[in-house]
Amino acid sequence: MPVIIFDLDGTLVDTQIDWDEVRSKVRKVLGLDNNAPLKPLATSLLSLYRYMPKFNEALKVVEEEELKSIRIAKFDEELPLLLRRLKKCGFKLALVTLRSRRTSKPLMNIMGIEELFDIVITRDDIPYREEQLKRVLDTFMDNEVIFITDFDYEVNMAKRLGIKVFLVKSYRDTSKIIKDILNNCLFNGLSN
Repeated sequence: MPVIIFDLDGTLVDTQIDWDEVRSKVRKVLGLDNNAPLKPLATSLLSLYRYMPKFNEALKVVEEEELKSIRIAKFDEELPLLLRRLKKCGFKLALVTLRSRRTSKPLMNIMGIEELFDIVITRDDIPYREEQLKRVLDTFMDNEVIFITDFDYEVNMAKRLGIKVFLVKSYRDTSKIIKDILNNCLFNGLSN
């Protein structure tokens, strides 16, 4: 059965976080210069700066911004219905995010989508996107896999892993892609 992997921020929801501002705050906490690499933020922080004395304080800055974003997040209100239709059509759904579980869970709950995913992988589980994708592939072996993301650099990563990928510019594009997949599903007689 086919699997669709979704990224969360920017793909399913607009969290309205100014990531450049958050990076500046993190650099200040850690005492880094403006050119210190912090993209993607959580991955860089966890892999490059984990042993710095103020690492926990820097990670707290990121998590506080993620928590604040929950109240002002924008998402397509039709999304829960679309995801339910995908499941009815026989798709398995996976979510990969570089957010913490503590901030992902309430965001997905507000969106009404938390219970719709067969697997959710956060940075607490695996802080590297490629490894997150591999975990989904290992979980759903021998299935066709589609990945929907808003990050350019993840396109080639997904293709290297044999995953069909859709790059979106906003969460609104994701709903259009889901509708196209559903139309295909219905046309091919995969649903009632």
